[in-house]
Amino acid sequence: WMKPGAAWGKPNGGSSSAVPVDVIIGNVPWLQECGVGLSAAARQQRADMEAGGATVVAAALNGKAVALLGIADSMKPEAPAVLRLLQQRG
Repeated sequence: WMKPGAAWGKPNGGSSSAVPVDVIIGNVPWLQECGVGLSAAARQQRADMEAGGATVVAAALNGKAVALLGIADSMKPEAPAVLRLLQQRG
């Protein structure tokens, strides 16, 4: 991870004009620890994603939340049988 305020630097080759941008990517508690809050709409979207079983990752630019990403994995077909077997074993 990069600390807020850390510089990325310029790419090698060609010409460019880099403008420093603070980028924070992580879970919502991490963004909050870095002083970034979520709007009411973003909080609702996060709740909806988590209710659907997703882990939410957020991104902020210059102290403002700009994206939420829900990461989820589908249940494998054999999962119920494996859970029953584990429950039988105690």
